[in-house]
Amino acid sequence: MLLFKSLYFDELTTATRVKGLLAGQRSQIQTEQARILTWVGKYCQQEGIQLSEEQHRAVCQIPTEAFSILTGGPGCGKTTCTRVLAQLLKAMKKRVLLAAPTGRAAQRMSEVIGFEAKTIHRLLEWAPAKNGFNRDEKNPLQVDFLIIDESSMLDISLTASLLKAVPPGAQVLFIGDPDQLPAVGAGDVLADLLKSENVPRFRLTQVFRQAQASSIIRFAHEINSGVVPRIISPWRALRPLQKEMIVYF
Repeated sequence: MLLFKSLYFDELTTATRVKGLLAGQRSQIQTEQARILTWVGKYCQQEGIQLSEEQHRAVCQIPTEAFSILTGGPGCGKTTCTRVLAQLLKAMKKRVLLAAPTGRAAQRMSEVIGFEAKTIHRLLEWAPAKNGFNRDEKNPLQVDFLIIDESSMLDISLTASLLKAVPPGAQVLFIGDPDQLPAVGAGDVLADLLKSENVPRFRLTQVFRQAQASSIIRFAHEINSGVVPRIISPWRALRPLQKEMIVYF
């Protein structure tokens, strides 16, 4: 009974915090849209990055939102978007923090994006002695823009603790694919947020050429589209070799 009560308050906290973020004034950066467009164009040219129309819109618009979601299937360029966005925010003198629910996801985030990323537990400074986090509404994070990757793995309790530690005026971006790994704990936070028409979201749908070469990515998009993928068993490719092995031995 106590667990159900705790989950109820976690849901209430999450909803209240997200609503509060959405009700806040949109960033004044919106008035600097021309400068953002110029910077993104120069940076991408310098780094040899070619953004799709969807990616370009996301990178340029996300900094104007107090709370938003970047979503899309595998191979659609969420990581590239995040890399450009993080550099843009750095150029705008923003204090940026990156985090993910797991250590592996945080490590990959650091390697690909070039910024230090932490697990959410490390970011919030888990304190075993008090069975809670040191970072909360009384001791918030020192951040202007918080980016959370692999948000499909967020359960309701961790999300509530995370949002409690977001200071007034800070911006939050959740990145994730609701069709990927769900949370181990209670709640389906990312999918529920995407159901709300009030939450700004930037959905990437274009699968890039290099990603199309991956069978896993291709099969994932076919399944999401309701198409049964044609999977050739690797056992068939081994049959000629098996015959030769039988003769040899």
